[in-house]
Amino acid sequence: MRQVFGRASCLLLLLPIVGCHKLTFEKSESLDVSEVKKYAVDPPRVKQNVRVVATSSECPVSVYVVLDENAPAVEDAIQSSTKPAADKVLGGADKQQEATVDATIPAKSGFTILVGGATKKTNITVKLTET
Repeated sequence: MRQVFGRASCLLLLLPIVGCHKLTFEKSESLDVSEVKKYAVDPPRVKQNVRVVATSSECPVSVYVVLDENAPAVEDAIQSSTKPAADKVLGGADKQQEATVDATIPAKSGFTILVGGATKKTNITVKLTET
């Protein structure tokens, strides 16, 4: 009986380690004119709903959540001040000083948060949470 209990308690201790990891992230930094900040996020094991909240201190910015393979095309769109194709983004907000973006991330798919389009140097804070 003692041996069974010992094995069970070991399994319970390992459960948080092998379970689903939380998708959380927070970063504050400066953003220059024509610069695009990219934040790559590890893929979730299962489909996951996320929320990105981005704030800018000085001017509106654009914020997009995209699959990794679409990041270059969306970055090009931000740098050319055009709206990216809808099929390239999971969620986004254009030219806002405080933006909230909700997105659904497919299982086992890496994704990237892109922030850019500033008209002057600004400080940004980007926060990712599960919803």
